[in-house]
Amino acid sequence: MKKMNVKNVTLLLVSIVLLIGCNNDDDSSIVSSDLAGVWHGVSVDYVGSTVTSGQGVSLKVDFVGEGYDINYDVTFNDAVDNMSASGSYGIKITTTFNGQSSVVNEEGLTFENEGSFSLEGDKIILEDGTIFTIVTLTETTLELNILDENTIEENGLTVVTTIDGDFTYIR
Repeated sequence: MKKMNVKNVTLLLVSIVLLIGCNNDDDSSIVSSDLAGVWHGVSVDYVGSTVTSGQGVSLKVDFVGEGYDINYDVTFNDAVDNMSASGSYGIKITTTFNGQSSVVNEEGLTFENEGSFSLEGDKIILEDGTIFTIVTLTETTLELNILDENTIEENGLTVVTTIDGDFTYIR
């Protein structure tokens, strides 16, 4: 009889843990009004690689981009689910190929975009299909991540570029 009570208590505890752990009341869902307003860009950073393949040969170049002189804003208008971005930034790009690295500074790059967006869970989807994942959203900080892969096939070559970018904004 004592074993039966232990089993029942164990079953009850497991059930409670599962119910608490599987609670679907997600109070952290993001709505357009959470994003509404002007966000000032403070960092642009990314890592990635480009792999060029053709005629049995494959070459890989890794790169790291670190933003500087960041002077752009992103504005979300929740009334019409519209966004706009404008401004400029510089980026220090370090590329590595075959163990050799080189650094290039690209200055005065523009950050321009305007159009509608939609929210699906923690994703901001721009009308051109670009998808950003919201990593952090507080009253004062917005951190976005983008994972993008682009493939170009031309003249017997295939070029695949993969980028993992992080963008941080404050207001």
